Amino acid sequence: MWMIRAGLFLYDHLAKRRRLAASAAIDLRTHIAGTALQERFVRGFVYSDGWADDARLVVLNAQDAVLHGARVTTRTRCEQIELVEGLMARHAHRCERPARRRGACRR
Repeated sequence: MWMIRAGLFLYDHLAKRRRLAASAAIDLRTHIAGTALQERFVRGFVYSDGWADDARLVVLNAQDAVLHGARVTTRTRCEQIELVEGLMARHAHRCERPARRRGACRR
């Protein structure tokens, strides 16, 4: 346990952290992270490693894919992906009227 704590100490002090919280020891008997664990686990650590705006990350990945020759489509359900001559080919259905449920569209 002391090696983990020492590593987290170094991590906290070597990384430039402006927004992320420092690591901390927690009591797993009272912390929410311990609710799904066996009772023999009584002490743990929490630390922050990174943060990203998921929506912005999706947009940036799509823009990068376009710059590398991909075609990005929205409101499209992927029905099948297969490898054809070393390239990925997809069979998709364009959703004209999206359903309320995620991942589905009305035909």
